[in-house]
Amino acid sequence: MLKHFMSKRLVHLALGFAVCTTAFAQEPKAEIKLFVAEDKIGEAMKSVEEGFAKGTPKKHQIYFFDTRELDLAGNTGGPVILRARQKEGKKPQSTVKFRRDTRDLDLEKKLIEISSELEIETETVAGRKGPAGISYALDAKFEKPLSELEGAANDKIAAWFSSEQKKLLEAAGVKVDWGKLKVFGRIDADVWQWKENDKRVDTDVTAELWQLGARQIFELSCKKPGENLEKQMTNFVAFFKDHNILAVENPESKTKQALDYFAHR
Repeated sequence: MLKHFMSKRLVHLALGFAVCTTAFAQEPKAEIKLFVAEDKIGEAMKSVEEGFAKGTPKKHQIYFFDTRELDLAGNTGGPVILRARQKEGKKPQSTVKFRRDTRDLDLEKKLIEISSELEIETETVAGRKGPAGISYALDAKFEKPLSELEGAANDKIAAWFSSEQKKLLEAAGVKVDWGKLKVFGRIDADVWQWKENDKRVDTDVTAELWQLGARQIFELSCKKPGENLEKQMTNFVAFFKDHNILAVENPESKTKQALDYFAHR
């Protein structure tokens, strides 16, 4: 009797583990991005404002943190991003994010044990050569004002990141020398959002304009299920091409462009 019970119990455990493993190994959601050439941004913004997201854009403020030499952005295992953002009408939040070229299931298990709030996304960019990457990110909300970061010293930067976020970095093998970090910013952003019903997109779309002095970055993005990523990217690009909004070839990420801008000032 006991032997029979134990046998059934082991079968149930095995089945449960198989289901959990299958769910865990499913493709994560994907973020699809399209960057507009700088000399075409004015036209693209006009198209968005008149044809898609009528009304005043939301205002965001963004700061990044890295060393003067951009050691985190140039991390050998993949770029590491430390960011703080204030979205209009919402509490400030910090983000720890790092990118990898390929998915690492063993690492994901460690990270999810630290926080169930971990976001895992495939990231693919129109016009960029090579396979899509994968990102791991964790946010933390704060009551204090984002303006505290203007000219902040090292100890104040470290205080903007939670213990869970710091554990996440450690688990990924990322060593942050908090005493060497600098504040990169402030970046002012205008953000438009709308629901696009065209069957080629069929989801919420975000248009984001970053102002870096006289320079601008304009990105269109959406989040989709992770399957058939190449087809979804093709459809996203084709939809905006029909509205004369074209993807620039082989663009850098917004983060990389912003860090390079501030590092060379």
